[in-house]
Amino acid sequence: MKQNIVEVIVYLLEAAASQVDDVGESFADQAIVKQKLEEAGFARDVVSSAFDWLRELIEQQCWYATSENINASDNKTMRIFSPEETARISLEVRNFILSLEYVGILDTKMREIVITQLMQLNQRLVEILEAKWVVLLVLMSKANRNIKDIRGYLLATMTSAT
Repeated sequence: MKQNIVEVIVYLLEAAASQVDDVGESFADQAIVKQKLEEAGFARDVVSSAFDWLRELIEQQCWYATSENINASDNKTMRIFSPEETARISLEVRNFILSLEYVGILDTKMREIVITQLMQLNQRLVEILEAKWVVLLVLMSKANRNIKDIRGYLLATMTSAT
């Protein structure tokens, strides 16, 4: 049985990628998608946690979209990770996040969204592979300012995948 929030989200992304032509179909409700995920071998509590995680990402993106934009040249802050963050996010992942900020892929707000979403995974230790998926999802949601379209896309393609 699959027990990881990231595995659920990756499964949804893979299903969405394989069903690109069917995106125009009507959107399904969450109950159907959750049922299909459970049929695919995901535990009910992990599926619920994954949907909560996605909901949190949506809320974070709404905050990002409505808050004041920071000029990239003014985006020079120092991030000190809390003891809880350092205990749950590996050093490799922390360095990865900071390097993405340093080269300009993440701004300070996006960095904080990534860290928040990593902590929402409720894993004992977040490793680099999970972090890369989280960063990808956060960047995808930023690029597509209308996060409801991404959610609808995932829901629609999941219901048509068998």
